[in-house]
Amino acid sequence: MPQNQLIQGANQELESLLDKFSKEKDKEVMHKIVPMISKARVLMQAQFPKEFSADKLKGLKPGQKLELGKDAKPLPAILKNNQGGRYFGVYTAKEQIPKENNFPMMLDMTFIDCCRMALRMGMDGIVVNAFTQNITFKKPAVEAFVNDFSPKGKQIKLTLAQFHEVTRRSIELKFLPKFLFEGGKEYFDEICEQKEDLLFNIYNDPYLKAKDIKCPYSKDEFSVMDLNLTEDLMIARLDLPTANIKPGLCIRIYITYVISRDEISYFTIEKEVTGENRKLGRVYSDGKHEIIDDAPEDGAEMQYIMDKLS
Repeated sequence: MPQNQLIQGANQELESLLDKFSKEKDKEVMHKIVPMISKARVLMQAQFPKEFSADKLKGLKPGQKLELGKDAKPLPAILKNNQGGRYFGVYTAKEQIPKENNFPMMLDMTFIDCCRMALRMGMDGIVVNAFTQNITFKKPAVEAFVNDFSPKGKQIKLTLAQFHEVTRRSIELKFLPKFLFEGGKEYFDEICEQKEDLLFNIYNDPYLKAKDIKCPYSKDEFSVMDLNLTEDLMIARLDLPTANIKPGLCIRIYITYVISRDEISYFTIEKEVTGENRKLGRVYSDGKHEIIDDAPEDGAEMQYIMDKLS
């Protein structure tokens, strides 16, 4: 492998942030890590392809790049956790790799390409610097890296109304459920504790990144109510702004947590695509979204959802 910018320490700032997060678990630090690692090149241990001939190693100098040919496919090293999960291990510098390295190849790749490969090969996620900071990005996070940071094709221009609709749909049916399924009880509690402040910040965040587009919602338009309905069931009701409520978007969201099963569920009350009725929807941990039924009357929604959980 050539002595490229990775080996020259281009990832030193990233390593410093990874080290800080591993010790403090500060989410603000992770917010800095995500865009930085998405642009980084990393190293991955690998085995030679099965069809590889050892003769190609003759005369190769230490650190020299080895050309395998376009059809040769190295076999990346896989890390396994105690639950049987399978992860790619990637490293921000060769100093992060243990000296007792038993793998003859070192792949120099972009982090995003590692994410794509992990998804293609059915990995459960990626571990960064497994023997030092040991930062794990599980499959939903890996999917988000690919979706959010892969090079985009021709940019599609949206009208202001379309931007509001697309942004809101993404939050309600993709980002927010992924946030909760990934974070579990910790993120459920975070919504219950921070209530309207957190919900407004989630909706406002895309507008902070957009140029010259102001968030059309205020904090007063959100409402969060949390209840312990039984000894085993907690529920949060999220009432959302009526502005920009297009067909298929959420009027209200119910998040449930069953204590005995350590299980999050995510239900939606949606504006019907055609007509004036409301629909009851559900988003599952794999990201699947479906319409279950017509939504009941406001006062009967919680009981209806409780029945769906039993």
